Amino acid sequence: MNILRFMKMTNRNPYKTCSLAAAMIFILLNSSVFGQSIYGSFGIGELRYFSSVRAVGMGGAGLAVRDPIAQNQLNPAAWVTVDNVSYGCGMRFEGIRFNQSSRSNTSNHAALNTISLAVKPASNLTISGGFRPHTDSDFEIYSKTPDYTRVIEGSGGISIGYFGGAYSVNDKVALGINYLYYFGADFESWLINFKDDDFVDTASNLLRHKKGQGISIGVTVMALPRLHLGGVFFSEAELKTEKRIKTAAQSQQDIKGPDIKVPYSFGIGFSSEVAPRITFAGDVFRWQYKNLAYKGASGQNYNNSTRYSAGIEVSPSEMDEAGLFRKLSYRFGGYFWNLYSPDIDGSSVTEKFLTAGMSILFNEKKTRIDVGFEGGIRASKSKAVGSEKIARIYIALVGVEKWFVRR
Repeated sequence: MNILRFMKMTNRNPYKTCSLAAAMIFILLNSSVFGQSIYGSFGIGELRYFSSVRAVGMGGAGLAVRDPIAQNQLNPAAWVTVDNVSYGCGMRFEGIRFNQSSRSNTSNHAALNTISLAVKPASNLTISGGFRPHTDSDFEIYSKTPDYTRVIEGSGGISIGYFGGAYSVNDKVALGINYLYYFGADFESWLINFKDDDFVDTASNLLRHKKGQGISIGVTVMALPRLHLGGVFFSEAELKTEKRIKTAAQSQQDIKGPDIKVPYSFGIGFSSEVAPRITFAGDVFRWQYKNLAYKGASGQNYNNSTRYSAGIEVSPSEMDEAGLFRKLSYRFGGYFWNLYSPDIDGSSVTEKFLTAGMSILFNEKKTRIDVGFEGGIRASKSKAVGSEKIARIYIALVGVEKWFVRR
């Protein structure tokens, strides 16, 4: 990501935004986004919950947060507050420390996280689109016995491309709808090396392509002058799957894989200005993933997943003579998440995270750099498969431009 190109954008040449967005889309479609977690090997991978980098600092709470600069990735109804044209893209940096009683491992990765563009052709209408990750997987399973050594590696994920609109019914109520296109692929490699030379080592590769469609519907309500409510619903999605298998014993084979039914999910949230320059927000989001199904597969064991997010934001001072640090936004929060993937003994796996963030405004408050931090632990009570200590840094550049000037 070339930040200097972003910073040199001016309102006199808005088409630079389109050119940059096209380039970033090309990068996203040709990049793998990895979660680097053992839990990414379960089901359809590691779920990602993300509405904006601003929300990351508040524990991820953002369903009811209205933002005139940054686009809300989860609730399309929140787009109504976008000022004319909004653009943005961001990166995610992640490090994981995996611990077992017998060993530990450290991994890290950086990836493009989101890209978005919102256009407001009328005062009560906003049209927007973009890309964001839905699930990630990147894992390595190593096992050794007196007879053989086995290594299983996997990577890939599912992304969502979306396009939709938001409409202001009146000064208090806004509605939004999104068309969602799910797409992605995951790769698995199996390698078995036998200790006995009388047996032949074997290897196989599996590539699965997935694609499907769905919709999401959102709403925001100004319940009180300082209290906003928000909600969103994601429909079921049927993911068509095609497999490509290659083994040492036979040539490449393409077959139609079992389709995947992704169940519906939904969330509600609030945002309240509890004091001048201080905003408190909270979200609850639910995935009905106990009904996640691979047609033709048996022995499935998934849990419904619920995430609780909350945090506060201290807004910058409007006084021109305020010092540098008073012109920054600060955020603190945390979240608790029951994951849909259980441990190998069936016990529930949870995430417990603390978050923080900040924003820097420049270009006459038309452009903003958002930074978010997450740190916490992912594990079950039994820690049968082990535990993970995770740290993430999100960075995004968002801004607004004047494309539609009414005189």
